[in-house]
Amino acid sequence: PDVFVASHPLCSVPMAAVKLGAAASEPKFRLPVVTIVTDFHVHETWVQRGVTLYVVGHEGMTAELPHRGLRPEQVHAMGIPVAKSFAPDAKDLAALKARFKLDPSKAVALFLLKGLESNFVERALFQVSLLNRPTEVLFNTAGNDALAAVLRRAATTYGVRAKMFGFVDNLDDYIAVADVVTTKPGGSTSAECLALGTPMLLVQPIPGQEERNANFLVEQGAAKRVTNVLTLGAELEVLLGGGGEMTRMRSRAKALGRPKAADELAALLIEVAAEPEKFLKL
Repeated sequence: PDVFVASHPLCSVPMAAVKLGAAASEPKFRLPVVTIVTDFHVHETWVQRGVTLYVVGHEGMTAELPHRGLRPEQVHAMGIPVAKSFAPDAKDLAALKARFKLDPSKAVALFLLKGLESNFVERALFQVSLLNRPTEVLFNTAGNDALAAVLRRAATTYGVRAKMFGFVDNLDDYIAVADVVTTKPGGSTSAECLALGTPMLLVQPIPGQEERNANFLVEQGAAKRVTNVLTLGAELEVLLGGGGEMTRMRSRAKALGRPKAADELAALLIEVAAEPEKFLKL
């Protein structure tokens, strides 16, 4: 290969080690190694000797890495790459709502359930049943049949009318029509919501990277964190009202979004492959 690209530290660690000759069975070699940090912070395992360049999710992270022994020219703040379909300008929201059979007069709340506990999901559905505002509610189960069963049972128990769907190849369209997305703060999912300018309610973060992602998104004003599921309904009620807070969050999400990050990354990788020595000298 002309360049090695890793979007997970477990990939960049062995490649950097081999490049430096740390693996006794492998020779040293000169190959650019580019690490794409898919979180909104840099934890220790991302940073490895032997990595040539780092691509990070926002400009603030460029200040973190020099303290870890890296030079500023090794860090490129391009955003976390997302598919081109997450470009907001390409979305006809009225047409999408019609396609999904959504009432255009109602707010839309989307729940991305991947990684959430079934007990949390059931309690969240109860919170949805308490909403006073007319709302179209969408649940993405990501192919989890057990969660789908929980949803069906809870929807019947609490009298909630909602639309449920599993794996789809147009999740971007669902995020685009949503007024707010309730989700875990995974790096890629958060980047997709930001690219479309959709505010988030963040729930059940994994300690470590998701906790720090949540802190960043809340500090930047693009998301709110729900630490107790019993407050979820109230948080949704406020945001779906479309007042000043929602407007500010949408504006901040759009400002943080980098829908063209993949194109910028591709251009950088082409340059690195064409002139590897230029980057290996950094």
